[in-house]
Amino acid sequence: IKKEIEEFKALGVRLEQEHRSILKNIEGKQEEAVKQADGYQQQLKGVMKILDQLKLGIDSLFKKINCDRSVLDEMLGASSSIREANIMQYLGLIEQKTNELLAAQSFLDSKNYDKPNDPQETARVLLGQLVDLQPAVFEIQPPGTGRSYCRWMDSMHPIP
Repeated sequence: IKKEIEEFKALGVRLEQEHRSILKNIEGKQEEAVKQADGYQQQLKGVMKILDQLKLGIDSLFKKINCDRSVLDEMLGASSSIREANIMQYLGLIEQKTNELLAAQSFLDSKNYDKPNDPQETARVLLGQLVDLQPAVFEIQPPGTGRSYCRWMDSMHPIP
């Protein structure tokens, strides 16, 4: 009986050690999850800040080009402030107003343009596709990715 009691005690000690090991492992995972959640919380704050700036910019642009707010009031109700849920409606109205303004500008440009003899050229002018204008060429420079990229770029393009 004493031998069995000692075996049970040894088993109890071993199980307790296993439980502590499991508990320590779980606590480590919990700490890691908390750190990860904190990181995500910081990312969320950054994204929300950018989103707020976008909302302000969209509202400013909406007002500057005199978009018709009554359409939004009809669609969204009286409280038609910019939110994440309705931002696309605002951008749609801005796009529509921009297209109207571009069409008006194209019409005004066609009035100031000497009338060409060719009917196809006249159509291009009325559509805002002036023949003598060349499309702009844009050079896109991607952002750097860190020190290794800078060293690589320096080796490719040494400073004289």
